[in-house]
Amino acid sequence: RNRGIAIAGEEGAPVLAVTQGRVVYASSTLAGYGKMVIIKHDDTFVTAYAHNRRLLVQEREVVLAGQQIAEMGSSDAPATMLHFEIRRYGKAVDPETYLVRSAGARSTAAPPSARPRPYTGRVDMDELEGLLPAQ
Repeated sequence: RNRGIAIAGEEGAPVLAVTQGRVVYASSTLAGYGKMVIIKHDDTFVTAYAHNRRLLVQEREVVLAGQQIAEMGSSDAPATMLHFEIRRYGKAVDPETYLVRSAGARSTAAPPSARPRPYTGRVDMDELEGLLPAQ
């Protein structure tokens, strides 16, 4: 089963890299993920962005935080969405523990105890504004 979050959005909406890294996968060969980009940020973190309509980056390309890497779509998915995952040392972790609002803003998402597990809840694109390791 997938670990991550499904983010609702519009067909063709921009999919942005949450932070700088190198593209290690940009293809549709992994069953169940459609057109997907995987970015290695360092020796600890990797992020995955699946079910895209169109990929805008290639493997080995260096991307910057906030750079558009794909267009949201529904490839190998029942609806338009972005499936987003974070892996720490190769193991899937709850993305919501790493995603934060911009400085001074408070999240309007439901508290963790109200969220279903595994991490498949749908949230708005506005909930994703950055990536910070938990302290």
